[in-house]
Amino acid sequence: MLEIETVLFSKGITDEYTQIMILGAVLILKRNSKNKIESLKDLDDLIDNEMKICIKHLESRAITTINKLLENEEKDLVNAIINKPEIRSVLDVRTPENVAEIMDYLLKIKDESDILDLYSGIGKIDEILTKNHKNIKIDGFEINNSSVEVAKLKMYAMNNNNVSYFTKDILVEDIEKKYQYIFADIPFISRYDKDIQNILEKECSNLNIELSSRISMTWITVIKILNLLKENGRAVITTVKGSLFNTLDREIRKKLIEKGYIESIIDLPNKIVPYTNTEISLVVLNKSRKSKNIKFINLKECFFMQGKMNIIDLEKAKKVIENESVEVDVKKVRDNNYSLNYNIYTGNVEIENGIELGKVSWDIFRGYQITSAEINKMLVENEEEMNYKILEINNINDEGEICSELKMINSGERNLDRYLLRDGDVVISARGDKIKKCLIHIGYDERIIANGSINIIRADQNRLYPLYLKTFLDSEKGNISLNNIKSGVTIPSINVGELQKMLVPCPSKEEQRKIVDKIEVKLEIIESTTKRLLKLKKELKNMADLI
Repeated sequence: MLEIETVLFSKGITDEYTQIMILGAVLILKRNSKNKIESLKDLDDLIDNEMKICIKHLESRAITTINKLLENEEKDLVNAIINKPEIRSVLDVRTPENVAEIMDYLLKIKDESDILDLYSGIGKIDEILTKNHKNIKIDGFEINNSSVEVAKLKMYAMNNNNVSYFTKDILVEDIEKKYQYIFADIPFISRYDKDIQNILEKECSNLNIELSSRISMTWITVIKILNLLKENGRAVITTVKGSLFNTLDREIRKKLIEKGYIESIIDLPNKIVPYTNTEISLVVLNKSRKSKNIKFINLKECFFMQGKMNIIDLEKAKKVIENESVEVDVKKVRDNNYSLNYNIYTGNVEIENGIELGKVSWDIFRGYQITSAEINKMLVENEEEMNYKILEINNINDEGEICSELKMINSGERNLDRYLLRDGDVVISARGDKIKKCLIHIGYDERIIANGSINIIRADQNRLYPLYLKTFLDSEKGNISLNNIKSGVTIPSINVGELQKMLVPCPSKEEQRKIVDKIEVKLEIIESTTKRLLKLKKELKNMADLI
């Protein structure tokens, strides 16, 4: 038996997509009892244009190469097509197999059902479904024609005639057929054509929902799905976590929750999707529910490491799904502004003596919006030339300390005093998944400004101690509160307006003082211990130098 890849590489065919198309043409030829070809005309009636384009890359070597590949057994050709590692830049291979398995498990599909796979890519979800269920019919819709071709070919290689793929832009095309189950691994994009908004108005009216503003890709897809489901149908989607609690999507979440369409929210482990650290969740939709309560399921710890990636531990995850879900009354969801952030409903986030942060702060503002290119033009090398130092979020470490030298700039005639930091300011990152916080300690004559990646909170120290505020923001309740006001989808952000409305605990100054005193004692111990540790390390190094 010939080594399939050796034959292809010897002919200079290294592109993964081209290899798959050539192998597909050979498999089709072999399955139709052609053991040898005399000319490429023998293939014309059997293969499509995509395969013909790829075979043209072989030029004069096409006939001999195909005949060599035909010497392989059909099972070997099939395995070469199904198991070939695709390249992400060519094909969408984002759905990990274990995520597809969990999506399947959540819906508990019955045999002989009609299923739709939106954003079907190269058919990873469909491979899992056809493996796990009998006599199901699947339609796959995908806008990338190359992915569609590979998906078709893989199903042909598996001799599966129950899956059909179509090149469609599901956001703009009308689809009349209704499905019992729908799967959607939604792309990580936040922008879309404005015309889609107009198309959605009809879809929303079918659901008796008024679409009042722009929404993210997650909820656009949900609206499409609800229109495509049968009256007792169910669906499961992947989504970036930000869409579950951002302000952009709050109104559409409210409408869908009040309709009872959202059945479950499932938190997935981090680092399970290649090429991104974006946090992913699953949403289960149900078109015929009477209850509006929502189940929350935490699978964050259900994984094992494989290289740099995390892999979902399926058995552990299934046990959590069956035994450890938390059902939340819709009233509680209303009270939390229709946030679907898992952490809110699984921990104690009640804020005692809560008051809006803006009411106990002199000012809350965003740092100066300036690009790296602009900063580079203003950079100076010595303090005599500078008029400001600039604090960027990468100057702050995860422990909330300024850990690197600040850049010195000269802004010329541009007055940036509005953005000067003061002693006691609390700064937090304005965007990104990780929220950094830092309590500023600064001399009276120091001139440091924050850039646009930072929000500045200037507490009214007659009502709120800055150290007390910083400690709250570092706490579990504080982090949940901050996550709850994030907006944006792909890159979550915290805007000043939402920060002003966020509740913070504000007991009497006497009570705050008692807590602050205890915190300061701990900080002093940490500081002295750190200095002692550094001194010991230096002494140890000196001893090592004597050897």
